[in-house]
Amino acid sequence: MKLRTAFISVLAMVAAGSFAQTATTLTVGDPAPAFSPEGTVKGPNLTGLKKGTTYVIEFWATWCGPCISSFPHISDLADKYKGQVEVVSVNTWDRRASAVEKEAMNPDHVKRVAEFVKTNSEKMRYNIVLDDNKDTIATTWMRAAGRNGIPCAFIVDGSGTIAWIGHPMQMDEPLAAVAAGKWDIKAERARFMQAQAAEAKAAAEAKARMEKIAAMVKAGDSAGIKQIVNDAKALNEKASTIMTVTQIDASMGAMLMETYAGKIEGLGASYWCQVAGRVVG
Repeated sequence: MKLRTAFISVLAMVAAGSFAQTATTLTVGDPAPAFSPEGTVKGPNLTGLKKGTTYVIEFWATWCGPCISSFPHISDLADKYKGQVEVVSVNTWDRRASAVEKEAMNPDHVKRVAEFVKTNSEKMRYNIVLDDNKDTIATTWMRAAGRNGIPCAFIVDGSGTIAWIGHPMQMDEPLAAVAAGKWDIKAERARFMQAQAAEAKAAAEAKARMEKIAAMVKAGDSAGIKQIVNDAKALNEKASTIMTVTQIDASMGAMLMETYAGKIEGLGASYWCQVAGRVVG
């Protein structure tokens, strides 16, 4: 029963897109989607994006380490382009699992985020707004553009067109060009769409691979699983295969530990401790 439950869980993740790139309906060169924050934590209240103004729309959460690491850099850019660019950071994917915080405009959620922003105020020298309890802005911006992780930033030029999409730590050059009116949106659109296509292909391949592994585990094909690990050229493929198998069937995970622990260069003690935790857990 435990094996069946784990197997069904992995298939559910595959079906839900955990291993798949979100279908893209938004790209560079498209008009910016509607922007209606649920509330404002820092800065003036925003009810939409104004034509004639260049914006950076960035997404973050209090639990996100890379987001927190990006705060100072985003602040430096906000300071540098003050009067030219409005930097707006959207708190999203941040409501705790409790039913209370999932409620629309819940004061507990607002208070928690506001206290976090106050504590980090010097690092967050830009506008902070709240996504709603359905993560509408994240869905219509990030998910629509195939972005499945945070932090993520969009540059919107004065015409209301998306000029660039990417990690906020990598937006210095495009932001400078957009602010100066020298950004080539057509070239960036072509580059970004090519990257989107490559990501979609890789995601589809990953999904098919995970489905194959799950089916092999269910069938008890330990020899086939070992062959997949042996044939995998990339270290992350070896690691993800072993971990996926272990999550589905602890006994097969234990077999893989015995076979490969200490024998795959790049997979150190910390990784095998995580596998062991799954085996005994």
